[in-house]
Amino acid sequence: MRNPIVNWTLRLIGWIAINSVLGTMNALLISFYSAEPFLRVFVTAQLTTHVLCILVESSMFTIGLYLYRLGERRNQSALFFGIALVVTALVAVAGVYLGELIHVELLGFQAYQTSRFYSVIFGSIILAIALTSLERFFRHLSETRYKAEQALQEARLQVLQERMRPHFLFNALNTIHSLLQSSPAAADNALLRLADSYRFLLGAAEKTLVPFDEEWEFCKNYVELMKIRFGSRLTVNLSKPDDTRSVKIPPLSLQPLIENAFRHGIQNVPGDATVTVLAARNADNFEITVRDTGPGSALEASESRTLANIRERLHFYFDRVQVDLKNHPGGGALATLKFKVE
Repeated sequence: MRNPIVNWTLRLIGWIAINSVLGTMNALLISFYSAEPFLRVFVTAQLTTHVLCILVESSMFTIGLYLYRLGERRNQSALFFGIALVVTALVAVAGVYLGELIHVELLGFQAYQTSRFYSVIFGSIILAIALTSLERFFRHLSETRYKAEQALQEARLQVLQERMRPHFLFNALNTIHSLLQSSPAAADNALLRLADSYRFLLGAAEKTLVPFDEEWEFCKNYVELMKIRFGSRLTVNLSKPDDTRSVKIPPLSLQPLIENAFRHGIQNVPGDATVTVLAARNADNFEITVRDTGPGSALEASESRTLANIRERLHFYFDRVQVDLKNHPGGGALATLKFKVE
């Protein structure tokens, strides 16, 4: 796999090369109308062309991507992408006027002089830039979608592997069996939670997005089964806001963080241990934290495949995504998941 720095460097070189060719074509055409030295015309044309390219592409990859993702979430991709194109076209027109001002200031052109070739020169340049931007835009969407689908497939594969592994199921059944004599009601409750957990895995795990409340209930069932296994030495604190009914997330985005807290944290603590799961919503920011009082994590967020999987899927559906794993100053590991919601 190519180094990301090398990849971005090659892309930047390609972007500069393409825009330099367009700027050179611009300079050759303008030189027929200008008595200025060709070097001055060339520098001015390059400046104008690169400014125009930056305006068009930045609008496509900021406003355009935002509108497209907004349309995806509202099942109106075509409409919102059309709006993005209109916005990009308006930005391109503004760029043309800015380019004309640059020519007027640096080459001394008057408006009536520039009007004779501006429509031809910048019409062709804008068309070339727009086509190039669209190609890059769709390539970016294709790569992003591929990564998200790949991450989802990996998550589904992990779920299938967990289904095939009998450890969790056998441990849960053994725990339930031990409760049958001492506490039949608790055993019955544990069986219902286990059934609900596998019902979620069989159904909701096949979807691209699920209501946050469903994921939360699945996690609560998982935690309750873990509490039966670890006994009285385990304390779990769960808290979420009331206004989460409209929030949807990719399935199995929260549960792996809690599972890591048990597997790599609580399991390695002989005495009392605590797991705290907090969900909070501040305006359009949604944040989830999972903290354990274990020995801490030896992995950074960038090294964890589980966190990378969650991050890639969230990036496809949300903006301002942040997935972190670090050691808490008070001890144990702290996993944080943030994203923007509508």
